[in-house]
Amino acid sequence: MIKLILFDGNGVIYKRKKHYAREFFKKLSIESNFNNVEIVFNLLKHDCAMGEFTRAELFKKLIRIIGLNADPIKLEKEYTLVRNKHVSMLHNIEEVLKKLKNKGIKIGLLSDGMYSPAEKSAWLKRIKVLKYFNYVFTSSDLGATKIYPENMKRVTEITGFKPNEIILVGHELKDFLGAMFLGVITLSVGNEITTTHNVKTYQEIPSYLEQEGLI
Repeated sequence: MIKLILFDGNGVIYKRKKHYAREFFKKLSIESNFNNVEIVFNLLKHDCAMGEFTRAELFKKLIRIIGLNADPIKLEKEYTLVRNKHVSMLHNIEEVLKKLKNKGIKIGLLSDGMYSPAEKSAWLKRIKVLKYFNYVFTSSDLGATKIYPENMKRVTEITGFKPNEIILVGHELKDFLGAMFLGVITLSVGNEITTTHNVKTYQEIPSYLEQEGLI
């Protein structure tokens, strides 16, 4: 029986517009006369999401690379405001969380990114679903993203649950690699990914898990 169900964040619990920061990076490109600012940012972001350095340090590296004279702390705050403004709850996900919570299942968020558990919790609170979550994990806090087994290993150490007592819900292959390595049960939604289980929509999850005898 499953004791903990973990959800990926973006694209599962909440969503953001695909190019939410386009204008922000376009402005930096114009000011620095550097054409590929967003690409450089995304390359640097990986190590920040692993907890190797802070977001302010990321922007310090970025402005040095693109040759821009700017305050990295001010830029980081401006970027975070833009990012936060575009976070919204996925349609009907609250009903799914409510049904699972009523079954007595512990619920967690497992998200790759540069933000702390406290910051992610604030996002969940803003979209009014934080009350359903027992745990909030981020890769920057765990020291590894979800493609690495160390990410899920830290989750098992913190929660005390065994890999076969945990199910991870996501929608991209990169959500599952580390979990697969450890033997965690995996459930993909809407994509033809080879995972332990698959459903077409998030709304199916509670009834599917019950039907499979997992909860």
